[in-house]
Formats: sequence, C-alpha cells, structure tokens
Amino acid sequence: VSYDDTFETINKNTNPNTTSKTASDINHFVDFLKQKKENRSIENIPPGQLDKYLAMYVISIRRPDEDEYEPSTVQSKYQSIFRHLENKKYRSKYLKKSKLNDLKDEPAFQHSRSVLSHKMKELKALGKGNKPNKAQSFGVEEFKVLKDKGLLGTGEKNVFIYMF
Repeated sequence: VSYDDTFETINKNTNPNTTSKTASDINHFVDFLKQKKENRSIENIPPGQLDKYLAMYVISIRRPDEDEYEPSTVQSKYQSIFRHLENKKYRSKYLKKSKLNDLKDEPAFQHSRSVLSHKMKELKALGKGNKPNKAQSFGVEEFKVLKDKGLLGTGEKNVFIYMF
C-alpha cells in the first residue's frame, strides 16, 4: 500500500453528489471573485483576504431569480469552499501551526463565520428555512382513526400494536 493508495481510497468513497456540488459552489464563488477583480485561484488567496471575500460573498449570494437562498443552502455553499480548500492543502500552506479540526473554525475566518451566522438569522427572520411543507407526524388520535377505517395493519384482529 502506497501513500497514493490512501487518496484513492478517499476518492472512491466520496459521494459523487458531494463532489459535484462542491465543484458547482466553487464555480459560483470564483464568478463572484472575478466580479471583484480577483483572479488568483481560491487556494492562493491569503486567509485575511479570503475571509473578507467570504464575508462579502455570504452577504451577496442570491438564487438565479434574485430571491434569497434558504439558510441551509448558504451554509452549505460556505462549507463547500472550505471542503475545496482542505482538498487543496490550504491549511499547510497558510496555517501550519493550527490544531483545529476544521479549517472553517480557524481564527483567520472569524469575520466570515460571524457574517454567515447573522445572515442565517436574517434569512430565518424572513421566513426562510421554516420548511412550510415539512411532513407532520401523526398523533395518537390520527392513528386511531386510520386503524378504525382499516387503513393500518392487515385488517386482521390484534395485528395492529399501539406504540404509545
């Protein structure tokens, strides 16, 4: 087993949807950077400057129809950027002495983390992220009605067991 085999194992077991989403989110961030006249690749931007760009990005990102994203989507896009940076060994290039597990938790990114937190609160206050179509669980009465109508169980006597 070689050291390269360890990376191959990671790549084989990485969800392809995660890889695709990360690439899409990185492209979106790169487009934002180009608007700011920043042409360096993300992994070549020092932490202090990258933190500023991330803070501005979090505030400005919108859906293609100019509506706000859900809070979880904004957070996911933010995390995708750090996933990309971890894959590019950003920490070893700029933050060699760090003992933190997650790159996004580094003190160098405090401002953008704070902006993200406030942006998520703002979006929740606007009604985003409340999941209005979320399925509601049945209560005891609803289960009794379904059982009485023969919609639960096999219709055989004593087959339905109450879990309450």
